[in-house]
Amino acid sequence: MWENHTDTSISTQGQKEKIGITLTRGIATVMPSVTARVACENRGPAWILAYSSPDNKTDHTSNVLIKYKTDGILVREILDGEADLEGYGVVMVDEANERTLSTDILLGKLKDIALSRQCDFKLLISCSTETDAKKLSGYFDSAPVFKIPRRRLRNLISHMKKMEEGLVNQAVARTLEIHVTQSRLTQQPGDILVFLPVQQEIEGVDQMLRQLTKACGHGQLIICPIIHAQALEPTPQGAGKVVLATSVAETSLLILTGIHYVIDSGFCIMKSYHPTAGVESALLSPISKALAVQRAEQAGSMCAM
Repeated sequence: MWENHTDTSISTQGQKEKIGITLTRGIATVMPSVTARVACENRGPAWILAYSSPDNKTDHTSNVLIKYKTDGILVREILDGEADLEGYGVVMVDEANERTLSTDILLGKLKDIALSRQCDFKLLISCSTETDAKKLSGYFDSAPVFKIPRRRLRNLISHMKKMEEGLVNQAVARTLEIHVTQSRLTQQPGDILVFLPVQQEIEGVDQMLRQLTKACGHGQLIICPIIHAQALEPTPQGAGKVVLATSVAETSLLILTGIHYVIDSGFCIMKSYHPTAGVESALLSPISKALAVQRAEQAGSMCAM
């Protein structure tokens, strides 16, 4: 997209038009890592990239040509004066199936912009399900749908019969079991991804693993939450790596490489609305088997490339 866009994209003001990419609120936490990786793969200067989220912002100079941001911030740009997004030649909405209020407002605004700028504006929308793709295609006046097949791996999935210990203890035990076993069999054990419901449990697993790996002495084990840049960096030779994540990071799995093992707690935090009290509460709820298999496949798809 970048290579095809840069040669011909000149705005009415004589400046190169930008590429805008909206990311979900979950993946927005790793925007600095995403932009760094894109700059590395593009082999271009880092100043062409910028990101903007409610928690992190970079300077938006005229030189910036690729902007990553949340859908809410792009909606704010449209409402604050840039109604036609004249500075943008391409806008991509990622993971549109992860719908929020901001996503729905943004899609409505982008439809109006696409109709008014048919000659010099390109809109791409990605989603992970065929049903959502058909709905979006219908909303955008039968826009063409392109299917990009994902590599499917032969996954060996095993299930525990019952939860004998807490989530943290189970995650730590399974992680150490895999790390110790693989350290004995190979000099380059595959990385491990661990799904946990909340940040508090991630911190508990992190602390316990750091204490126990010093005692077991079976090779170096790098432990990092997915929001850290180290999670996206290649694992050093002879070391193992554990990436700790919550379900919020499901949409960022495809930027991970080297994941060979997935440990899934099978739980996530879901919002529940109580109409009588008029309040929302966060409840620990089990996920579906299909979701567990889906995110295991997503995490493992990059190691086959």
